[in-house]
Amino acid sequence: MRRIVRGVLWVGKGGLLLIALGALFVWPWSYHQDRYLVISRFWLPSSTMRVAKIHIGFSDGQIAIGGIGDHILVGNAERIGELSRDGSPSWRWEMQGNSPKEVDWGLREQLGPLRWTTLDLYKGGLSRFVRWASFPCWLLSSLAALWPLTSLTLLLRRRSRLRQLTRTNCCKTCGYDLRATPQADGEKLPRCPECGTATAPATA
Repeated sequence: MRRIVRGVLWVGKGGLLLIALGALFVWPWSYHQDRYLVISRFWLPSSTMRVAKIHIGFSDGQIAIGGIGDHILVGNAERIGELSRDGSPSWRWEMQGNSPKEVDWGLREQLGPLRWTTLDLYKGGLSRFVRWASFPCWLLSSLAALWPLTSLTLLLRRRSRLRQLTRTNCCKTCGYDLRATPQADGEKLPRCPECGTATAPATA
């Protein structure tokens, strides 16, 4: 069970490391080209059409993610051309080459490198809410890489310490000197007198 948990944790760390590397790759590219993945869903629960959109993309060294929700009267929905022909729920995926027009007015709140905004509009037959945030690519890369790199560093230090203890005939658990004689290649105690950990068979 412990091996399964460790395996899952290392898979998660590997995924975070891939995200960190991806953010580093996107960082310089984002200054020359904006790209946004837009996931949208349209459905008609009653006399209004509901639209939900999720935007994930990058621009000018920033990673941006946002959600936009609309409730539109059916007549207005037909006017703006966003209603599916059969009126059934549908998912749409598309790539856009610039920032969504719904947030062109910019992000109004800022805390350090983080920027975000919230907006609620009620006008005529339309009600809309917008939740949008952005943060630097370097920040995403640093945060995503922190846990896996720390774990990898600790693992390498732990293995280096075990090799050092093995070379010096010391207990791998507590570091106690297991030599029965002062000579470096002398006989090794079968069990650590300090913590009781069993050692390799005694050698002369």
